[in-house]
Amino acid sequence: MLRNFAILCGFAVVTLSTLANCYDQGIG
Repeated sequence: MLRNFAILCGFAVVTLSTLANCYDQGIG
């Protein structure tokens, strides 16, 4: 269970980073 939580956290971080990157490029 703890391992699944770590995987989900990592996936969420990557997703947020990608969205933030696209958002910055859209504004720039």
